[in-house]
Amino acid sequence: MKRVGAAVASLVVFVFPLLGATQGARATAPSAQASVFLIHGASFEEMMSVPEFRKLAAAGGAALLSHDAVAGRYLASAAGGSSGAGITVVDLGTAPVGPEAARAAFLDRAGRQVYATLAQVASGGQTGQALVVAVGRSPGMLAERDELGTLIYAPAGATGATGPMDTLTSDSTRRAGVVVGEDLLPTLASAGVSVGAAADSGSVIKIVDAPPPLGLHRRYLEHRRLTVPIGAAAGIYVTLVGLLGVVVLVGRAKAPGWLRSLSAYLAISVVSLAVALLEVGRLPTLSYGAVVPFLAGVTAAGTLALVPLVRRRGALEALFWLGLGVLVVLAVEAATGWPAAITPLLGGSQLDGGRFFGMPNVEIGLVLGAALFVARGLRSRVAGTVLLIACGLVAGLPWTGSNLGASVTLFAAAGFWWGLRGGRGWLWTAGTAAGTVIVGLALVLAAHRFLPGAPTHITRFTEASGGLGGMAGKVVDRLAVGLRLIGADPFAIIPVLGVPVLLFAVMSPAAPVRVTFDAHPEWRAAVLSILLASVVAYLANDSGAAALGLGFGTALGGLLYVSLLASRGMMEP
Repeated sequence: MKRVGAAVASLVVFVFPLLGATQGARATAPSAQASVFLIHGASFEEMMSVPEFRKLAAAGGAALLSHDAVAGRYLASAAGGSSGAGITVVDLGTAPVGPEAARAAFLDRAGRQVYATLAQVASGGQTGQALVVAVGRSPGMLAERDELGTLIYAPAGATGATGPMDTLTSDSTRRAGVVVGEDLLPTLASAGVSVGAAADSGSVIKIVDAPPPLGLHRRYLEHRRLTVPIGAAAGIYVTLVGLLGVVVLVGRAKAPGWLRSLSAYLAISVVSLAVALLEVGRLPTLSYGAVVPFLAGVTAAGTLALVPLVRRRGALEALFWLGLGVLVVLAVEAATGWPAAITPLLGGSQLDGGRFFGMPNVEIGLVLGAALFVARGLRSRVAGTVLLIACGLVAGLPWTGSNLGASVTLFAAAGFWWGLRGGRGWLWTAGTAAGTVIVGLALVLAAHRFLPGAPTHITRFTEASGGLGGMAGKVVDRLAVGLRLIGADPFAIIPVLGVPVLLFAVMSPAAPVRVTFDAHPEWRAAVLSILLASVVAYLANDSGAAALGLGFGTALGGLLYVSLLASRGMMEP
């Protein structure tokens, strides 16, 4: 979503008929009024440094605002008179770019003006809502790549509030201290303000007994500063080790044994690196001094742990234990609400607003690859299929992953694995995959639609789809989003093109790969299942390149790892 200008500071102040209703707005007949004050180009920290705004946060709460451009469009529409007569918008201007003293003076004047307005409303015995929202970005904030605004919410009559400040949340984010622009109009509407027809998404904002997210915003800025350089370095590393593995495998007859072993372990280190790039989000601070040693240490430890396993049990058995370890890590993430996904270096922050809670799309390929590494090592075809179905349920159910595309991918993988592992034909295998997706998807959709709990992405998807025809339209829209994302990031085309190329290579394997497939046909079935399900992942997710990226990475890394070690006689103990 493109932003207008430079950083957003938005202060939203709501007046309720009863001051005791601050723990959740109560629906009333539309009669209240909302006064909206816009402030442009101020950061969250700058807003929270203003005494008047701190008092308002003590009466209500303060939060980071994501999707601020949506709030800007809504409020611009209200200012034009098309969003409902209950909202009046006043633009207080833009914080000047320059000396900090001038910016501070501007914000102090804005705070006094808002505070005086609230005092006047209270003294006149009036009821209504008041919002102050800044919809622009300052040059300084652009340098930090800050895409979050500020929301301060309090009863209009509470101008004399004292005590600690609180924060805000909503069912849209499920993150204490974070709300979205879509939440503004539903919150006003729930308080009795006429907002017009624009309030068709979002959730009512709620006050949380916790301090404002100053630490979360600091961490978010740390994440933004490191995402591009660390991501670029990781991408270069993965590309180089992949190319090295391919070159050494092709020229294996001339390559010394130590180089084949080194290339094999470097290729499979991509899996451990992916886990490290996710779990780095749990570090107390994100700095080069903390992040680089963590990434290097986790990647090296996860890869070197395979060496004794290969010697005792063989390459494929070591791959089983690697996949199992990855699934354990991701299961802990799912059980604890995916805390590392708030500020990982594998994909974007959940604060930016693509997915505020649940399983990120970038993890789909990692779960897929790890689950099939494990399924290959299980004695029973049924056990492997059940494992993949269980992963699909964990990825999709509202209490764990809330990721519809991940569910579809893993259910399809279960069907592919069942057919390919059983030596069935392509038509039978495709039918099994389709049937597994239909049944599993029905269970996931029913859980989101009918079981108790707050609405999720999937709940809104099913309610807004309007039947099979509408759902098909949604799928087309998501594919269009995926294409636009590839256009914005040309490097994302590498895994998108790499999956069909690798699929062809597996279907018509060269000699060093064919040896491993002939000796272990279940390994060929696992690699094919990863690649076929990666195609499904691309089709089932709006960020298709991200969804299939690690599927391609785990398939290629595993293929090179097994084939290179097989050339050294390490397939078996």
